[in-house]
Amino acid sequence: MVEQHSMAAGVQDTLIGTSQPINNLKNLIRKIAPLDTTVLILGETGTGKEVAARLIHEYSSTSRGNFIPVHAAGITETLLESALFGHEKGAFTGAYKMQKGYFENAAGGTVFLDEIGEVSMATQVKLLRVLQDKQFYRVGGGEPIQSTARIIAATNKNLAKLIREAKFCEDLYYRLNVITLEIAPLRERRDDIPLLAQHFLKKYSKKHNRLGVYLKPETVEMLQNYNWPGNVRELENVIERMVALSDSDWIGPDALPHEFFAMPESPPIKGDQFLPFAEAKNLFEREYIIDILRRSSGNISRAARIAKMPRQNLHQKIKKYNLRPKIKDDYTGFLTHVENFN
Repeated sequence: MVEQHSMAAGVQDTLIGTSQPINNLKNLIRKIAPLDTTVLILGETGTGKEVAARLIHEYSSTSRGNFIPVHAAGITETLLESALFGHEKGAFTGAYKMQKGYFENAAGGTVFLDEIGEVSMATQVKLLRVLQDKQFYRVGGGEPIQSTARIIAATNKNLAKLIREAKFCEDLYYRLNVITLEIAPLRERRDDIPLLAQHFLKKYSKKHNRLGVYLKPETVEMLQNYNWPGNVRELENVIERMVALSDSDWIGPDALPHEFFAMPESPPIKGDQFLPFAEAKNLFEREYIIDILRRSSGNISRAARIAKMPRQNLHQKIKKYNLRPKIKDDYTGFLTHVENFN
């Protein structure tokens, strides 16, 4: 069994951050890792669900066995079933020899079922049998095989909603959901962004032979003000891009994508529209804040200097009008808009 101090160090080293959400996550992993039970990990894409699953495996009694991640999305039902349970020779066209599946190869270890919400109902029933009876059958086989692998599942889907839509097996949900571990999105733990950015900066400086590269304070500030729909994975991609493309050892805001802090034009006040003074004043103030943020490329310190106002006051105005830059990466370019939380 792994000693407690070793476990704590490993969790700390792998899960980067000191915010309350990440500390709660570390504490929960320490508690559930030694338990012989299934775990369901919930979280948005890119939050680090597989990282959490690997930690649970590493500090559990199954750590000497294999950790096998299975990404269910995009795999056909037939291929997924064969991959999970194996197949006998001649079970289907192309099955020229017997093949063991992940559950056999992970004997005494862990099978991590990522994107479990994408698995077909037929495969769900077979997974339920593994959880209930601790056994399975190879495709085309008639002899049951005992399963000694721990199952950890993860999803970014609302499984309760899928159950109501008859797209997810309720019995499987309750079998998987013995212990739930929920990972907070990056926008809910912004204090961790500088630590994560520094971690990825070191990683990709070494990869791209750019040792001695640093982020300017205003660059870090911009990273913290971004909403990160792609979470930690998106942050990692942005840092690698900046390290690879920057010509300077000190990476400034200009290394970020041009549209990173672009703001849309506010709708103009119509000529025949008569607003109360207070409402008109707020509308003007909001447009003014958007304009100076656009002019300063999202650099709040620079925007405060342009406006000749205390930086703290500008922060309050940004919060008042719910002005947070947000990017959605559609793999063909960056689309930006202001997120309105009202």
